[in-house]
Amino acid sequence: MEGIPRRAHDEARDLELKYFGCGPMALLGAFRALGLEDEGALRASMAMVGGMAGNGETCGALVGALMVVGYVYGRRGLVRATPETEGPILELGSRVVDRFRSEFGSINCRDIQRRLIGRSYNLRDTREVEELHSSRGVEVCAEVGRAAEIATEVVLEGGFVPPTARDGADE
Repeated sequence: MEGIPRRAHDEARDLELKYFGCGPMALLGAFRALGLEDEGALRASMAMVGGMAGNGETCGALVGALMVVGYVYGRRGLVRATPETEGPILELGSRVVDRFRSEFGSINCRDIQRRLIGRSYNLRDTREVEELHSSRGVEVCAEVGRAAEIATEVVLEGGFVPPTARDGADE
């Protein structure tokens, strides 16, 4: 199972370079590496790009990573929140946020773009999106793979065993 986080990284990076969309690609890269499938979760993540629907706020890749943790460890069904139900998910989610912030210096899309690309792009402006996609910026944004990698590390640390490993296929 030690290669799973790296597979998540590489899958998310490749998906970002081909399709664009940091949140969904981080989520899908992690899902594929963990042997999970859920088109509904992927569709629900589609607005988590460009810092929350292109607004430059919280990085969509981080949100995608947190969605992975929530998907694996979240409450099942409509159950009242208690310290017992929320404690573990908040602990694991905080690990993801802390590692992401440590690695990228911020959880804010605009700040991360400035730090890694030298400027931020308005992802609600078609011209700027095209400029980002035709520049080195898209390669930098492809490092959403790191968010998928962090998510899978944390999910595995929490004790999750991927379906393929349960069958003995990933040992």
